[in-house]
Parts: sequence; structure tokens; C-alpha cells
Amino acid sequence: MENPLKGIPKVVDIPTRMQKKFGKGRMLIPKPLDINALIRRVRKGKLVTQRKIREKLAKNIGRTSRAP
Repeated sequence: MENPLKGIPKVVDIPTRMQKKFGKGRMLIPKPLDINALIRRVRKGKLVTQRKIREKLAKNIGRTSRAP
């Protein structure tokens, strides 16, 4: 997780095979460390959905997320 990945984070078009579930548009490919840092900030006993994680990551890079 600590090795820097080239070109990440990035925003890409949603692949055709995923459009049935997520619709057409763009999606964020985040850095694993960004996800880890966000999840670690969640207090014990609290629930955070994938949707909220996506929205927060997108907001952190100054873009709006596309919810499924």
C-alpha cells in the first residue's frame, strides 16, 4: 500500500461492463492510502457506506461523485 502508484488518483470514464450497475459517466480511481486514511477516521461503532466513502473521496479531490 505504501508504494506510489503512477497516475493514481485519477478520474476515468465508467467502463462499458460496469455501466449497467453504475450508469454512464465518470468514476474516481483512488489511492489505497486515501481509502485507508478515510476508513481509519471512522469512530468505533459507526457505520459508513461505500457510497459515503466514494462521495468523500471525490469531494477531497474537488470533483462530484456519481452515485449508483
